[in-house]
Amino acid sequence: MCFVDAPEAILFETRQVLKRGAPLVIGFVDRASQLGQQFLIHQAENIFYRKAMFYSASEVGKLLRNTGFVEQT
Repeated sequence: MCFVDAPEAILFETRQVLKRGAPLVIGFVDRASQLGQQFLIHQAENIFYRKAMFYSASEVGKLLRNTGFVEQT
């Protein structure tokens, strides 16, 4: 999630190709977490994640809902 230019577009396309009911696993660094905060502090000086966009868990949830994903229990 942190390294794509258009996360909503990627998620929409992903939903189109996933088999109905198939799970989607997303790995991301939560911006609100302690690790996320450390990444943000040092982001400008780090070549690997200088251009990364860090999202909070609620923002990722919103992106998923906006692209038609639903939580399965």
